[in-house]
Amino acid sequence: MAAPVAPGCAVAGECAAIAAKTAFGNVLTKAVFIAPEVAQARADLTAARAALQAAQKGLQPQLGLEARAEGAASVAVLALRQPIWSAGKLRAAIVEAEAAVQQSQAALEQVQLEAGLRLIDAVGRWVETDAAARALADVLVEYDDTLAMVQRRADEGVASGSEVELVAARRASVLADIASAGAARDLARASLTSLLGAEIGGGVLEGAMAGTGAVPLPASGDLDRLVAQSPALRVADAAIARAGAGLASARADRFPTLSLVGEQQLTEGGGTGDGRVYLGLTANLGPGRAGASRIAAAQAQVEGLTAARAIKARALRDELTALDLRHRAAVDRLAAADNAISASGAVLASYRKQMAEAGSKSWQDILAATREATDARRARASAQAELVTTYWKLKAYTAGLGGL
Repeated sequence: MAAPVAPGCAVAGECAAIAAKTAFGNVLTKAVFIAPEVAQARADLTAARAALQAAQKGLQPQLGLEARAEGAASVAVLALRQPIWSAGKLRAAIVEAEAAVQQSQAALEQVQLEAGLRLIDAVGRWVETDAAARALADVLVEYDDTLAMVQRRADEGVASGSEVELVAARRASVLADIASAGAARDLARASLTSLLGAEIGGGVLEGAMAGTGAVPLPASGDLDRLVAQSPALRVADAAIARAGAGLASARADRFPTLSLVGEQQLTEGGGTGDGRVYLGLTANLGPGRAGASRIAAAQAQVEGLTAARAIKARALRDELTALDLRHRAAVDRLAAADNAISASGAVLASYRKQMAEAGSKSWQDILAATREATDARRARASAQAELVTTYWKLKAYTAGLGGL
């Protein structure tokens, strides 16, 4: 029999927030520690440990008191019963309780990981909305310059008043987009603050966005080991172990339990009567088909959980591979967006020069170039958010919350 699991901090993050490697990681792990679902998982672990202790006491002597009437007198019988042989039933109960503790420990880690991943998603939403709002603010400067240029040309009689109005309308549209992007950014930040339980500092967010380079996944064999050691797979393994113990218990239920029993009679006057020691045999005489059905159901449960584990392992492996591909694509997208922003800026400057000096470009050309610059900046905001999200998720999966 395995040694009982002592109450305490057997799981990282059970009694205190996990210490991470960065300020951003520490913010996340502190928020994970206070998450309601994590608190529930900690309580489930405490309950599983208590159930294990109760199961272990099944091997110890059991003291009982029975009262009965014998003629006109009442007799109380104090009995001490020590199980000797149960066909493995008591042992199976302990194994099942031990597996339940292991399952609860892995479940706590899994819930913590899932809470961390949700927080990373929330950070990604804030990064994207903030970058989009700042990009539109930069674009507004371009529209201001274009409007000023068209206004000067109108004052010189080269452009019409309707052209000024059209550019002003485009600028007003950008102002509306800025207001909308600002509202989305404020909402994302409020949601992030609510999840974290505190306002997150700008320096911490900047740290989250800095250094988000490649996070190489292990080679195929190492990736399989990483998946096998993941909390989700350890939860599945413990569930299979519990089901296996349940199957052993169902099989053992067909056999009697042998116990050494010591009895002592207690009389009404407080004296003692006859005492005896004997071997007691307790048997369930009527399991019949119900017992066979219970065994079949337990066997099917083991098979079903084993199949579910294989499905979960494949899904997790696919998820990690997809995250890796998304991260690499985000790196490329960010570089492409930076190039597009640089190119569109050069085109826009050239068009303005040609319009001011030779009139060979119109304000429509400039607005078209401005739209391209806007699209490039928005693409960069999206790529940056994807980069931040996939980077920290890969770190959480491969190095745990402590590796953030």
